[in-house]
Amino acid sequence: PRPRAGFRLGTFTGLFAFGLLVVLTAMTTLAFHDQGKIHADMVQIILQAQARSSDPQAKQVFDYFLTPQGMTFMMIFGFVFTCILFVLLSGIGGAISASLLRRKGPPKP
Repeated sequence: PRPRAGFRLGTFTGLFAFGLLVVLTAMTTLAFHDQGKIHADMVQIILQAQARSSDPQAKQVFDYFLTPQGMTFMMIFGFVFTCILFVLLSGIGGAISASLLRRKGPPKP
């Protein structure tokens, strides 16, 4: 296959893998009733980052992330970033793989 086809195949694979990751993560979170623990861990991480920062504007941003709207924004941004990362890295891997596995012409005598 050509590198373009490998990239396309890799992007579809990355999209499928991301969807599978989201479904499995949601299922395990719901199965083990970890919603409260995940929320508490996220709040703890934000509070630690806020304590390390001396910038007042950064502290305002961390305060926003502690609100329900901020948590929602942070989670959506994280999912979108992870999806883009999965798709791009898988596509690049597919293109590299296609270019390395591409058949060359017959050997020269």
